[in-house]
Amino acid sequence: MSKKKKEVTKPSNFSLSEIVDNGIDFENRIIRINGPIGTAPLMSTEDYYDFNWLDFALTKMESESTKDITIRINSQGGDVYEALAMVGRIKASPASIITESYGSCMSAATLLLLSGDWIRLSTFCIPMFHEMSYGTPNQKQPDNKEFVEQAEIEQQKMITFYASHSNKSKDFWRRSMYKTEFYPEPDQLLSWEVVDELI
Repeated sequence: MSKKKKEVTKPSNFSLSEIVDNGIDFENRIIRINGPIGTAPLMSTEDYYDFNWLDFALTKMESESTKDITIRINSQGGDVYEALAMVGRIKASPASIITESYGSCMSAATLLLLSGDWIRLSTFCIPMFHEMSYGTPNQKQPDNKEFVEQAEIEQQKMITFYASHSNKSKDFWRRSMYKTEFYPEPDQLLSWEVVDELI
């Protein structure tokens, strides 16, 4: 069963199957992100995970208790702006947030993983970091220069974010991701203090 995005913001209409299908386990305070980050394209049946969905889940759990909340991630990434909104919401939570990743944690999903107060990574997980895409929506548009300049600003923000959540420098992250997809091993991320624990 695919997610019914419009029902996510209407708690009174939730059935148990819809809650489970949306990856939200209120009883055990677990939120599961198992797919792309962003807004589903029109007519898409694929599950997508966005700020509204996460904000709903966190708000409900926070209203009940300040006990730890676990966010489990298996995602190859998605929209970086949506991910940043979700990171901001996680950081603003009064509850301690444990983030865990299994399977894959790539691109924008790495921002979510690193936003936790305690970060756990499966030894079977495949993490991937990369430079932001510089592809422009329309090569004939006169604002391509501004588009690329903004992408470079966002790239610097991501580099700073990774450096501040590790014992590696901004120069290390810049070089590692330059024009490539960077696949460090889980034990490397532990030694670099990107994650707190391997599972």
